[in-house]
This record gives sequence, structure tokens and C-alpha cells, in this order.
Amino acid sequence: MTSNTKKRKKEKIHKDGKIAIIGSGPGALSTALALQQDGFQHVVVYERDEHFHSRKDGYGLTLTYNPSKTSPLTQLGLLEKLARLDCPSRAHYVFDSEGNVLGYFGNRFSKSSRGYGQRGNLRVPRQVLRQVMMNTLKERDVHNNRIRIEWNKKLIGFSTSENAPFQTTLKFEDGTSATADLLVGADGVHSTVMKQILSENEQCTAYLGVMIVLGITQDFYHPLLDERGFYTLDGNHRLFTMPYEGSRMTDLMENGIALNDQSTNINRTRRYMWQLSYNLPYEEAVKISKEGAQSLLREVLRRTKHWHDPVQTMIQSTPLDTIWGTPLMDRSPSEILVKMNEVYKSSKQKKHMRAIALGDAMHAMSPFKGWSQE
Repeated sequence: MTSNTKKRKKEKIHKDGKIAIIGSGPGALSTALALQQDGFQHVVVYERDEHFHSRKDGYGLTLTYNPSKTSPLTQLGLLEKLARLDCPSRAHYVFDSEGNVLGYFGNRFSKSSRGYGQRGNLRVPRQVLRQVMMNTLKERDVHNNRIRIEWNKKLIGFSTSENAPFQTTLKFEDGTSATADLLVGADGVHSTVMKQILSENEQCTAYLGVMIVLGITQDFYHPLLDERGFYTLDGNHRLFTMPYEGSRMTDLMENGIALNDQSTNINRTRRYMWQLSYNLPYEEAVKISKEGAQSLLREVLRRTKHWHDPVQTMIQSTPLDTIWGTPLMDRSPSEILVKMNEVYKSSKQKKHMRAIALGDAMHAMSPFKGWSQE
């Protein structure tokens, strides 16, 4: 056994070690679930929000329905729970701004057509996913408070001392502090953990050149969005839509509306998510994102003014409190790893610090799957 192996064994986090996770997004909560399953007994998730409902509904997620044992959702015991909350989308069309069809895809066009109860991908709102994860953590916490979430805990810094070189002290905005044997930064692309590990000019953060605006409709129904979605492209703008809440199955179960009934004069429980992205200089993107929902709504309506139906009516049906926009940012994980290694080697205070980052804190990624710094 080499001295390096001995050192790694000596520094291993034991099951009774204290683990602090900063943030309560899907990355943070999946980490907490995995640690819980592995038998760790002191895991605390620190979230800066005052409570769960402090956040907007958030974007809709497309998750892979894969019942195999190697699937992360299966391993975490979440797959069937989320499948019961699925808002299905079986067909997807691609249009130009005038409404001409450029392409289509989805299991609706498959030769082996799926039934209404069969699964393809799952469409689940981010807040729904978070709630399912939190409920699962609580259900499995049979020993009470071994895995817990603490709200209104905004991290402002952390440190180690010579007396306890492998223990990290966390400091929060409310004046309280806590200790941990391992610190996990899952606090987004503007991660406080990463900002302290690396200096401001070493963040490896880059603007992707794209502004994105998102909204969720209310009291709006259209057959083109009934268990289906569409993209509209005009060379600079990309509009993406997807079902967010409600389906023909919920119509049947809650209101007795037949599955094949597509009448537009029936009150249906439907919400759709739309997302407009376009190229914009960084300064302009920051400016408009700070102007608020009303300005963002006007801008989206202006940019899609002459587009095909039902784009304008769909956007006009969107409550202001669901609309938000941001310049898309990312960082290169390979560059981050190089910088982190340099910091740990050169800093006496940080070389013994047990701090890692995951999720958006490490690599936010573009939602378009087509951009990478790697």
C-alpha cells in the first residue's frame, strides 16, 4: 500500500461524518438521497430561500423514463413516483415563423404507437421534482433529523483552522454558523462555494451570447399543445413549448371528458411552458433581465409579433409572476478542475479543505445541447 493510498484512506469521510450541501435544487437533493441510501447519518441541506414556495414554479424538465436498474431515477427510487405526475408530450413539431412545418418527431409518429398509459420521456415541473425528492428524504429518515433541510440559510463564507484542518466552518447571513467534514457546493452557476475557492477573475464563467425568457400560461388551451409541443425558428429566435400541467388523462379522471374529445369550448386544466431564446449582447441581456416581467413580456410579444397562431395568444395568457429571463452563463468543468488543483496546492488554508462542487456550480450547460467549452 502506497503512502498516497494510506493518506486517502485516513481522510475518508465516515458514515457518521457531517456533510453540508449548499442549495436545494435537483443536484443537491439527489446527492442527499444517494448519501441517505448509502447510510450517511448526518447530512444537512442548507437553502437560502425562506421556504419551499419562495421560488417561482420554474421550468419544466424532460426526464428519461428508464426502468432499468442502472437508471439514476430508478436507483434513487423516484422513477414511478415521477411517472405518476407526468404531463405527457407525445408529438413535437418544428415550424418557421409563418407556421410552415419544417419537421416533426415523437412517439405519436412511431409505428408501434404507445397507449395513453405507456411512458416515453417524462415532463415534470422543477418544483414538482424538488417536492418529490424532499418528501422521499423525509419518508426514509426513520431515525429523525439525520437528513434534514434548513431554510433561510444563505451561505456567506467558510473556513478551516489549524486545530481542525479537515473540518470546515460555515458562516450564514443570519449570523449563525455550522461545521462540516465535507462541503458540497450545489448552489448554482453563481455558486458562493466556488466564488470562495476561486477568486472572482478565476471563475471560468462565460456568457453564451444568448438571452432566454420563460413563462407558464394560465387558462389557455390549444389543440396544437394538447399532449404535444412545438418549436418555432426564424434564424435568430427559438421558441420552445411543452405541456406543463394537465392532460387528457386528467380530463377523463377529474371531469369525465373522453380521451378523444379535443373540443376547444370545454374548460380544461392546462398550463403550458414557453421559452424564447435569442442572440443578444451581454450588457443588453443583463439590462432587460433586471427590468422585470412586464418589460420581458413586451419584448417577447414584440419579437414574435408576426408569428403563426397561437404564439401571440399563448404568450398573452401568461401571468406576469411566472415570467423571468436571464443571460445564459456557463463554465468549463475542465478549466475549473485545473484552477481548483492550483488553488489547493498553493494555499495552506485550502489544501486540507474538503469542498466539492456539482451541478450548475460546476457546469450549468446550455439547454440546447449544442454548446460546449470542452
